Amino acid sequence: MNNLGLTGLLVLIVLASGCITGSGADGFDENIELNVEDIDTDETAGEILESSFQTAESIETYQLESTNKMAFDTFLMGLSISIDSKGYLDYSEEVSYLKNSGAFDIGVLGMSTSSDYETINYVTHNQTQVLKTLEGEQNNLTSKEEGFSESYPLNLSVGSLEDLADPDSVELEGQETVRSTDTYVLSTDPGVEALGKSFGDVLESYGSGSLADTENDETEDLSEDDSIEKLESYLWIDQETREPVKHSYHIVAEIEDEDASDGYLELFSETYYTEYGEDQSYTVSEEFS
Repeated sequence: MNNLGLTGLLVLIVLASGCITGSGADGFDENIELNVEDIDTDETAGEILESSFQTAESIETYQLESTNKMAFDTFLMGLSISIDSKGYLDYSEEVSYLKNSGAFDIGVLGMSTSSDYETINYVTHNQTQVLKTLEGEQNNLTSKEEGFSESYPLNLSVGSLEDLADPDSVELEGQETVRSTDTYVLSTDPGVEALGKSFGDVLESYGSGSLADTENDETEDLSEDDSIEKLESYLWIDQETREPVKHSYHIVAEIEDEDASDGYLELFSETYYTEYGEDQSYTVSEEFS
């Protein structure tokens, strides 16, 4: 893998997390578990994916819950970040409301620190607001004049899946029941660059450094070569409605750097989509205007 690209991605993630000092990262034990069975269908994987994209265009409301983790480790330093998100999107009202909680651990030469944080992202038709809480102490509310349509597709949303799955490169792995729903399981091949950018965008939007002026250009240097130990990406699609049910990816990359210690970078993401078309009842935090 392009070492400059990996370094750039690490810098992006550190900036997005809002922290520059911090515990040794021990990594995490996450894998994509598949329980796939064979299925007979006249449709190709690409046709199934295209029909899902078409279905997504008419979706008005749904909920999502997502887990995203990152670990970076060398002899000299370690960094781990996790973030859990849960909320709803309403396209008819142009509103989204996501609650996020996470932790980051950073260590350099035996010196370490760890912190917990929470963020709430509230997007309306003309504004994006973020409320941050770090170690139980509420920070100032931040906002920008960028509404729902300007932010589309929102990170982790159904709309963002079009950047992570190409009908020309997907393969049908079989079928699997996910939370009582019969699904098609598609393996996707978006490339490490697209997944790295997606992960950085999620941390920038929903991490402790939300609304920070960070750039994602560094991830454009990411490329696939022998340094990639694992690159898995799957999409689960409802067989009946063609609505996305789940999306997950896992990347493990070895880092070889002439100017630093060798190490590894690991990214994991898992998102579920539920409650399609249901009325979304919610209470907006009183801090939001």
